Amino acid sequence: MKLKHIESALSDLTHNLAFPTPQISLEQYPTSPQLAAHLAFAAMNNEDIVEAYSDEEEDDDGTHGASSGTTLLDLGCGTGVLGISSIVVGASHVTAFDCDPAALEVARQNYERMEMEDMVTFVEGTVSNDGVGEGNDGVPFPSNSFTCVFTNPPFGTKNNAGIDVSFLRTACRLATRAVYSFHKTSTREYLLRKVREEWGLECEVVAEMKFEVKNIYKFHKKKSVDVEVDLIRVVCTGGEEGGGEGEGEGEEGGEEGD
Repeated sequence: MKLKHIESALSDLTHNLAFPTPQISLEQYPTSPQLAAHLAFAAMNNEDIVEAYSDEEEDDDGTHGASSGTTLLDLGCGTGVLGISSIVVGASHVTAFDCDPAALEVARQNYERMEMEDMVTFVEGTVSNDGVGEGNDGVPFPSNSFTCVFTNPPFGTKNNAGIDVSFLRTACRLATRAVYSFHKTSTREYLLRKVREEWGLECEVVAEMKFEVKNIYKFHKKKSVDVEVDLIRVVCTGGEEGGGEGEGEGEEGGEEGD
């Protein structure tokens, strides 16, 4: 599947990605279908998302078998575009997790719009910026519960410094294969060093992009501002379970939700 085909599939969501009552404390800014398409395209090309197939179909090595496909967690799902993009490229099921019930309702509408409502489970909850590891990070799933995790975490600039790292650390705890996460380019060196040296995981920048922050809050003076962001891929095989035990630091992300 080409990038333009993913973007086209997501184009129906363009007019239903706004947060009904955006909360600056959560740094809620809509993620565009274009950014979501690039993320899904990268995950597909890296074979981190694999379509389900039956016993009658051949594996890549010519043998027969069965696969239940890719399960995905959309961590801080917001209005749902990242999870939806994963289904477009072959994910079999998405768990959409967010702390804002209003955002979850918009996400529910978007899955229905895309006729994907049978492929998603919605869970309300909050990622903790204080606890580390299973049972302490606020996310009620055992470690290694999902094939992949997509997330666009908060920047960590609204009295919540380190929440970006907390999101990423929790995502790494939950994924068995890979995490894809948007982060401010200005924190690249810090994040890559933390993931590689403290958590013992492989990490790379797979795309350099611009996140459009539109004028949705009263304090915004410009119509929109482009923020330079990295799309980071973390390989979650090996390393310390739970993505390491380092404390969340730095400022980062996109929003708690897409």
